Amino acid sequence: MNLISSYQFIAIGVWGVFIILMFIEYFAIISQPFILLFFIISNLKRHPEQEPFAQFDFSRFNTRHGREQYFNRHLKKHAMWAQLWDELYKEDDAYIHSFLDTLYPTVGSQRSLLFNCDGDGNYTIKNQEKSDKYVFPNHEIYRWMSSNSKLNENYNTNNLTFDDDRTLNLDPYYESLFRNHSKVLPKTREFQEWLYKHQNPMKCEDKKYIEVTISDWGFGAVMKHVSRKFVTALKNGYIVIMHRNKWVWASNGDFCRNDRSFFCFFEEISNCSNYYYSIKSGKNIMHYQGNVYPSPFHYPNWLEDFLRDTPIYQNPEAMLFYTTAQIYTYLMRPNKRLLKWMDDYVKNDSLHTDTRYNKIDVAMHVRHGDKGSEMKLVPTMDYVKALRIIQRIENRKNLTVYVTSEDHNAIKDLKEKVKDCTILYYNQKRANGGFKQFRNDGEYLTLVTMMNLREAIRSKYYIGTEKSNWGYMVHLLRQTAGFHFSDLFFEVGEDYCLSVCHCKMMKAKQKTPYSWGIW
Repeated sequence: MNLISSYQFIAIGVWGVFIILMFIEYFAIISQPFILLFFIISNLKRHPEQEPFAQFDFSRFNTRHGREQYFNRHLKKHAMWAQLWDELYKEDDAYIHSFLDTLYPTVGSQRSLLFNCDGDGNYTIKNQEKSDKYVFPNHEIYRWMSSNSKLNENYNTNNLTFDDDRTLNLDPYYESLFRNHSKVLPKTREFQEWLYKHQNPMKCEDKKYIEVTISDWGFGAVMKHVSRKFVTALKNGYIVIMHRNKWVWASNGDFCRNDRSFFCFFEEISNCSNYYYSIKSGKNIMHYQGNVYPSPFHYPNWLEDFLRDTPIYQNPEAMLFYTTAQIYTYLMRPNKRLLKWMDDYVKNDSLHTDTRYNKIDVAMHVRHGDKGSEMKLVPTMDYVKALRIIQRIENRKNLTVYVTSEDHNAIKDLKEKVKDCTILYYNQKRANGGFKQFRNDGEYLTLVTMMNLREAIRSKYYIGTEKSNWGYMVHLLRQTAGFHFSDLFFEVGEDYCLSVCHCKMMKAKQKTPYSWGIW
């Protein structure tokens, strides 16, 4: 009897140990989400120069391979990237934050899709003297943010010095922003200073010039191709002169009655333009031959060394992305007449909200119309899939969303179906018939396009597609003149991948998004 009792006791003990082990394993499984949440909450960081955003400590899997495994179910190619945001919305907040932090890594005080995810995370602005100065040495670039940005009356452009910020008389409301170098592409001030000096030499004699033509294409396509010509000219040491031909986007209206060229809206790009046109012979004019475009290697020879101490990924497409953003910023400096027109327009057709920097939460560009001949159009409500992710990031539903589109029905759908957000737009004429329809109203459409551009680059987040030339232009200008380098862009259309790190984790043959190269 005692022997049987001993066996029974042993059996009970074994079963007890087994049950305890099973309980421990079960507890470990169900507790993983709570442990993950604990790590995320305990590792929330806020940099003094950066908007709050959850940062996850990847010490448990601090290699790219580990992150690839963790996010594996979302590291697949999508025909349209709106689908990714739809799938991501089903995850908890912790997963969403850590996924976005991986796609757009933070290095120092900046977060960017350009950054290499294998960096050491210790980047800081090296030149302290430059970091204490205003981001842009040229007062005209600040006009996108504030109309109250001008040159001090005691100075003129002929005596402009980049060593003394007292030449600038800027809006005091934006004082801290305009000195915040973490809000723009690394080394923006240095690049813009070099570019201004290159285009505006002390003497115009004995310089190399090349004249860049401007085409009658869609506005975004024109700006992209002009910028690529500009980049090629810079690489070869030329001062760029913009051709003063009549332009479809300055046609059929009173605003451009006295100047039907590019300069109806924007500032002159060189102080040597008049000298160039006074030369009787020896002019150089750059044209694209058919569909032959410059390769992405046509950026300044010194650019890789210039950016080597930054976290920006070193490859031709990333270098071209950087250079094009800087060229757009210089080319598209609104002149005083355009600035006044935009300010007057706002007075007569107000959005009834504060439109200063970051006061509007989201800018959304819905590209429809004739673009369907070049790419698969993204349905209007697919843009909202990205909007839902931003609501999760901001932890609130009622976002203000500024919408730009040539499609009246897109705005109508958003107003009727997105009830938890405030949809904003200007009451402008909209032409969904494409470029041919624009030719009859070019001047007016350029003016309202600039209004749309100003609101889009001021808003905190941006939803769109870089396969749209206008969307590409907005995205690049937000990196510089918009002071939104570290704020997220949500691609909803077609592309290989969304960022340098995304391309790496997906093991894509293309090392950067397709839209960064020549297309």
